[in-house]
Amino acid sequence: MDCQNCYMNRQNCYMNGNCPWEAGREITWAKSPFLGEFDFQRVHIVVSRRKNLIFAPNHFYLRMPRIFCFCRCSLLVSLSCLLLPSGAFAQQTMPFGKAITDKIAAAECAHASCKHVVLANVLTDDYDVSYYRCEWAVDPAVKAISGAITVYFKPKAGDFSIFHADLHDDMTLDSVRYHGAKITSHHPTGHILDAMLPAPLAMGVPDSLTMYYHGAPPTTGFGAFTQTTHGANNTPVIWTLSEPYGASDWWPCKNTTNDKADSLDVIVTTGSAYRAAGNGLLVEETAPAAGKKRYHWRHRYPITAYLVAIAVTDYEQFTHKAFVAGDSLPILNYVYPENYAQWKTDMFNTVDIMELYSTLFEPYPYRKEKYGHAQFSWGGGQEHQTMSFMTSADYSLQAHELAHQWFGNKITCGSFQDIWLNEGFATFLTGLSLEHLLGGQWWVPWKIDTRDNVLGNPNGSVFVPDTTDLWRIFNGRLSYAKGAMLLHQLRWLMGDSAFFAGLQSYLADPSLAYARTPDLQKHLEAASGRSLTEYFNDWLYGEGWPTYDVHWQQDIEGNFWVEMNQASSHPSVSFFEMKVPILFSDGAGKDTVIVFDNTHNGQVFSFYAPDFYFNATFDPEVWRCAKNTLTYAFTRTESLLEGAVTVGPVPATDRLDIATTRGVHLQSAVLYDLTGRPVASLAEESPQKTAQEGTILLSGLNVGIYLAKITTDKGTITRKVVKQ
Repeated sequence: MDCQNCYMNRQNCYMNGNCPWEAGREITWAKSPFLGEFDFQRVHIVVSRRKNLIFAPNHFYLRMPRIFCFCRCSLLVSLSCLLLPSGAFAQQTMPFGKAITDKIAAAECAHASCKHVVLANVLTDDYDVSYYRCEWAVDPAVKAISGAITVYFKPKAGDFSIFHADLHDDMTLDSVRYHGAKITSHHPTGHILDAMLPAPLAMGVPDSLTMYYHGAPPTTGFGAFTQTTHGANNTPVIWTLSEPYGASDWWPCKNTTNDKADSLDVIVTTGSAYRAAGNGLLVEETAPAAGKKRYHWRHRYPITAYLVAIAVTDYEQFTHKAFVAGDSLPILNYVYPENYAQWKTDMFNTVDIMELYSTLFEPYPYRKEKYGHAQFSWGGGQEHQTMSFMTSADYSLQAHELAHQWFGNKITCGSFQDIWLNEGFATFLTGLSLEHLLGGQWWVPWKIDTRDNVLGNPNGSVFVPDTTDLWRIFNGRLSYAKGAMLLHQLRWLMGDSAFFAGLQSYLADPSLAYARTPDLQKHLEAASGRSLTEYFNDWLYGEGWPTYDVHWQQDIEGNFWVEMNQASSHPSVSFFEMKVPILFSDGAGKDTVIVFDNTHNGQVFSFYAPDFYFNATFDPEVWRCAKNTLTYAFTRTESLLEGAVTVGPVPATDRLDIATTRGVHLQSAVLYDLTGRPVASLAEESPQKTAQEGTILLSGLNVGIYLAKITTDKGTITRKVVKQ
C-alpha cells in the first residue's frame, strides 16, 4: 500500500511525508524451502507498518526492506508526535470507554419504556413526502406546542382521495386546509389522522395541504418532547428527540423509515428571551409581536421525520470554522450560558473530527448549510440533522454524533433491525478519530475496551430481532460495540484501500436514502472482489464470538508447527472462519506477525521460519473480537526431558553448566546464535564433563541470547540461554 492506493491521498495525509509504507516500499523477495513432516502449508511474509507480517497459507516469501523497518514502539512514538490535533491538546483523561459507550446507548433509552408498541401505518404508504413546512409556537416554560404543518406529497397510485398522517392520540387536530379551504378530517384513536380531499388525485401529481393542531405531547419513547429547566435560575427549556418512533408524538407527519422529505422549513415562534435551534440554516430572525421572536430555519437536503428537531431556551452561541472540500464550514453551537466558556474550548475538537471524516469518507453531506450543536439536559446525544443535541462536550460524544451525519442521516437504516448501520458506524468512527487524532494515544485502548465490552457476554447478535424493545435496539454492547467490531475486523480483512473505497461507494450511491445491511454488503463486496456472506452470517446475524485454543512449536532447525482450534460462545455459529494474527518474538527485539487462515478445527500449519521464537502473542494489534489461550506445545521428547535436564546459571556470564538426572545421559551440547550459527560446544577439558554433567565456556561470546541444543541418550532438547 502506498500513496497511490492509500485511502488518504498525499495532500491530506496525516503522516506528513513520514508514511512507513513509503519507507518500506523498496523490497526484495527471497523464497525459502519448506522443511517439516506435517501437511504442507505455506505462509506469506510482508512488511507491515509496525513489524514483519506473515500471511498464511498462500505463499512463503521473506520480504526484506532495503531502507528500514519501523519497530512497534518507534512508530507509536512517531504517531503521537505527528497526529496532535490542531484544535485541542492531547488528552490525559480517557475520552471513550465501555462506560461512555453504554452511557450514550443507555441515555438514548433513558426515558424509554422497555417495550414500544408500534403499529405499522400502511395507510401512509400510498404517497411520497416531498416537503414539510413546520410552523410552531412554544413557550419553554410550558409543556405544550401548537402548530401548522404543510406537507407536499405525490400520490403513488391513482384515485388518491384520502390523505393519512401519523399523530398521537393525546394531540388535538384542529383542522386541515386544502388549497386554503377547510376539508373534512378526523383524528380517531390509533395515532392516525385522515383528511378527505374534495376530488381524487392522479398518480405522481404533486399537491399539498396544511394540518393545524395543538396539545401537550405525551411522555413516550425517549421523551420525544421534553420540558424542564437548567442552571441556577431554573431557566425553562424545551427540546425534542424523536428517534426511533417519537416524531408523531408531537407533530403530524409520515413517521416511517422508508420515506424522506426532500427539504424542510422550520419556523419557531417563542418568547424574546429565548433562541430556537433547528435543522439547516437560520435564514431569518424576526420579532412578530412585542415580547416575541421568530426563528426560520431552512434545510434543503433529504431528511427523515425522526431527525426533525427543535430546542428552545436562553442559548448563547458561538461558531467555529472547519475547512471541508476547500471551503469554510460553520460549526454553530447553542449553549446554556453557564457552560459557555467550557464548551467554546472543548468544541474545537469537532473541527478536527469534521475534517478527518470528510477526508476518510466524503465531504460533510450538508456542507452548503452548517453543522452544529444545541445543548440539552438529557444525558446523551442525538444526531439531529445538521445540529446534534448534546448533553456535554465530551470528545467521544462529539465524534459519535458527528459520525451520524454520514451514517444515520445521509444514509438512514431502513429498519431498526439494522440500527447498527447508524450506531455501529458511529462507534467505529469514534475509534477512527482516536486513531488519527489526540496524538493517537487512545487508539489501542479504544480497541481493547470495545472488544472486551463485546466479550463480556456470550450471546447476542448485532441484528435486532425485536424492534419493539427499545433497550434491545439501543443495546450498547451489541448495536454499538459489536457493530463497531464487525466493521473493525472487516477493515483488517479487506485492507484499507478496499474497505474505505467500499464505504465511499456506499455513501455515494444515490439510491440509498435508506439502507439495509445487504446494501452495504453489496458495495463492500464490489470493492474487495470477495463474498462476505459468511462473514455477515457469523458476525451480524449470528450470536457470540470465538475462543481460540492455539498450540505452537518450533525445533532447532527452524521447523514450525501451529495447531488451531476454536469454540463458539453461542450455538448459532458453529465456526467463525477468519484469519488469525499471532505475533512471535525472538526475545531480542525482532517481532514477526503470522496471519493464519483458519478454516476448520484441528487445523495444523507447518512451515519453515528462519528465526527462533520464544514468545507468542495472540492478535497483537487488536483486530479480532475473540478470546484465546496460546500454549507452547512441547514435543513428546521435550516433555520426557523437561525435568531431567537443567541448564544454568540464568543468566550466565562466563560458563554454562548442564546436568541430567533420572538416568538420562548427556551426549553433546552445542550453542547457537540467533542466526543458527554454532558458536560453542561442551568443553572437552572441563573437569565437570561426565555422562551426566558438562560445561560450555562462554568467554569471548557477545552479550545476548543464544540457543543450546542438548542431545542425550533419550533425545534432544533446546534451551534459551541469556549471556550477560
